[in-house]
Amino acid sequence: MTSFALVAKATNIVDNIVVGDEPGMLVLAFPDHNVLEVTDETHVAYIGLAYDVTSGKFMQPQPFASWVWNKDLWKWEPPLEYPTDGKHYYWDEQTVTWVEFELPFAE
Repeated sequence: MTSFALVAKATNIVDNIVVGDEPGMLVLAFPDHNVLEVTDETHVAYIGLAYDVTSGKFMQPQPFASWVWNKDLWKWEPPLEYPTDGKHYYWDEQTVTWVEFELPFAE
């Protein structure tokens, strides 16, 4: 059995994953979608991922406007590296910085 991603033609976003043997029936059933076979070359596909037509691979949607796509590592990267001081941080897009926070159960 083969996995196929149903990618909306209007958005290039994966709407569904179907497992089957015959992509032709999917093409007929979903005319507003591209039916793409999921392979090692395309990377893992799941609902909500974008499909990059240029590379032929699935990719995470951009989490924040300031983050940049790293094609070598195939992931989004923030403009500032995550701090390595062992503390907890979340990304604040308004200030374009990592903001420290404390876990409520931390001692």
